[in-house]
Amino acid sequence: MLAALVVVLCVVARLLPQPANFTPIGAAAVLAGRTLPRRYSIALMMVTMLASDLVLSRLRGMSYLNAVTPFVYAGFAAQVLLGAWTVVLSLAYRPWARLLSTRGSLWVPVSDAKLL
Repeated sequence: MLAALVVVLCVVARLLPQPANFTPIGAAAVLAGRTLPRRYSIALMMVTMLASDLVLSRLRGMSYLNAVTPFVYAGFAAQVLLGAWTVVLSLAYRPWARLLSTRGSLWVPVSDAKLL
C-alpha cells in the first residue's frame, strides 16, 4: 500500500513543473534505499520510472525509450544504493555519534575560551 502511494506521488511529481536540478523522484529513491529492503527499493524505483515515463510519453509526446534511458535508470538505482549505504554508514559510526552527541560538552570549553 505504501509502495503504491510512493509510486503514484512520484509519477504526479514528475508531471508537475519543477525547478532545474530538483527531482523529487531522486529523493524518493534515497528514501526507499534507506527504509526498504534493497530488492524492493530498486524494483519500486524502476516501476516508478517506467510508469512515469509511460505517462510522460503519452501526455507530452516524448519517446518512451531512447539511448539515454538505461543510464538514467542506472543513476536512480545508484541513488537507491546510496540510500542503503547510509544505513551501513550510520551503524558503523554509531560509537562516534554517541561521543559527539554529548550535548556540546566537548565544544563548550573551546568555544567559550577568551582570546588574548
